[in-house]
Amino acid sequence: MLEYFAGSNYVPQYHNMIFIEGAPGTGKTNGVLHNIRRIIDKIDPTYLEGLWYAHATEDSAKDAVAKLGFKNAHGYDKKKLLKKISDKYIEADE
Repeated sequence: MLEYFAGSNYVPQYHNMIFIEGAPGTGKTNGVLHNIRRIIDKIDPTYLEGLWYAHATEDSAKDAVAKLGFKNAHGYDKKKLLKKISDKYIEADE
């Protein structure tokens, strides 16, 4: 895939971008978040306490929060997160 994009005139070229390929459910998101968390923990271990994490489903979000060990974090699906941010949020088809 990278070979295709690297030679394309239609895809912007970013020198600070990494492509992570893999089948669904293989841990790409959790792997990236784990590394980000390790870096931030070295700077300020309290910075990520109470974070809000959104994923495809509320169960998958809560699972990721638990696996990554975030303290006092909350997992939401897209709709619940946006409704928490604003009680005026409505889906386009509602």
